[in-house]
Amino acid sequence: MANRFNSPYILHKTKNRDRNHSLYSVAVIKSPGGKNAFQQGKGSAVSKIPDEQLQKIQNETLLIWGKDDQLFPVVYSERASKILPNAKFCVIEDAGHLPLMDQPEIFNTLLIDFLNK
Repeated sequence: MANRFNSPYILHKTKNRDRNHSLYSVAVIKSPGGKNAFQQGKGSAVSKIPDEQLQKIQNETLLIWGKDDQLFPVVYSERASKILPNAKFCVIEDAGHLPLMDQPEIFNTLLIDFLNK
């Protein structure tokens, strides 16, 4: 079961996955209702947010995307960043759907810098 969490659709560099994350993912699936968390990622809980709703978000918003995300292409986030009034858009090279695992140092620096503003 753990191999499905090492899919190249999730990570650009599957060797970067921390073994503990796979164990955590398996534990989530085994918990009551845990499968729902992963089924949502297959599109059942993903829907377009209307532009009018995005425009109403006034908070500063950080959008971090892996350039090589095979589940949700980077153009989705790029488009949203142009609609959100106070968005900062960051693309991480050589990263997939989980840039926090593919490029943890870059991801953490972007997040910490954003939070420290």
